[in-house]
Amino acid sequence: MAFLVGCGSLGTKSGKTVFREDGVRIVRQNVQLRGSEGQSYAVESYVLMPEPQRKGEHFPLLLALHGRGGNGRAYLEIWRKEASQRRWMILAPSYENPDFDLDAIDALLIQVKRDYPVDSARIYLEGVSAGGFISQLLVKQNPSAWKAAVFVAAPPFEAPGHQTSAGYPPLLFVHGEKDAQFRFEDVLTRVGALKKEGIEAEVFRYPDAAHEHRPEWNGAIFDWLERH
Repeated sequence: MAFLVGCGSLGTKSGKTVFREDGVRIVRQNVQLRGSEGQSYAVESYVLMPEPQRKGEHFPLLLALHGRGGNGRAYLEIWRKEASQRRWMILAPSYENPDFDLDAIDALLIQVKRDYPVDSARIYLEGVSAGGFISQLLVKQNPSAWKAAVFVAAPPFEAPGHQTSAGYPPLLFVHGEKDAQFRFEDVLTRVGALKKEGIEAEVFRYPDAAHEHRPEWNGAIFDWLERH
């Protein structure tokens, strides 16, 4: 599994707090990371990890990026029930700036892969709203880093062009037809463009949903992820 090009570096880990709930561990960690231009980031993130049932057990990982005004702990909670039942790990960082250095996210992934039992062949990406925008940038920067990617209530994805579409992971767009921030029709148009370039792309549409991510959608999302 390749990580992002031009990765940031891992600095000093400042601490972890472990909670155990319903057969899983929730780890709150604070890590000092450096971006590509030497910027220092103090990143708070939350890791949901099932309790291993056998020695050497590894788990698929979903990097879940919250939207503007959110935080990693609250967004982890949206995923917790379904991820716990399916024995998936979730990595949910907190950040304030939607332009958060992509290399810092890369460094965080490297740290989590080093410190936790991650199945490095099954690393997935998801983001909602502004987090969906960041997820799209991550996919464009290094498509081969992700087994598949999901964008929830996210802006329409700009097609990369025929010369750069090779190696793109499967993409899933989860969108409400009543989303007033990013029109559902625009998402459909862009998905059609992605398909024309040979990229596997699919839409889950929710007629009564607005600009949101509902936990009851996660079963269908995980079903899709596990098919890939």
